[in-house]
Amino acid sequence: MMIEAYGALLLGATVSATCILTRRWLAPVLRRRAGVEDTAGVGVSHGVAGVMGGLAGVVMAAVASDTGSYGYRRNSEAHLEVMSYLPVLEGPGRTASQQAAYQLAALLALILIALLGGALTGLALRLPVCERLTQDDLYNDASYWQLPQPSPGSCHAHTHASTHAQKLTPS
Repeated sequence: MMIEAYGALLLGATVSATCILTRRWLAPVLRRRAGVEDTAGVGVSHGVAGVMGGLAGVVMAAVASDTGSYGYRRNSEAHLEVMSYLPVLEGPGRTASQQAAYQLAALLALILIALLGGALTGLALRLPVCERLTQDDLYNDASYWQLPQPSPGSCHAHTHASTHAQKLTPS
């Protein structure tokens, strides 16, 4: 399987655009219908990109040459010289379609592991020993971190003061 530089750039641009569109349109649907909140965009930035990269690998493995020949490079003198110093023996070998099937099976296994891991983590967070956040503590780092106080003349002093004023005013 060989993806040239232009193919890698095209794949990267396609995956990036898809991640942005997914974040824009699919994430709100998941929030409304399934109650899935992806505040950090992990599902979009890693999940969607990983699945697309995995599918690209499956496709490239499927269309690879079964002869194993990618031109003269494999049988060049430079290759033979390196092999004399560092012999690398090939495995039993698979056809292109067998390799694609192995890669697809691995991709499906990883998706299953990710879904099970996320579900188990969600269930663990619902246990009574896990402290539930109040509405005021959501997205508020002050409860868990020591935040630096801005100096009076800094550009953040106004923002900090208005944030405190909003927290102190009853709603």
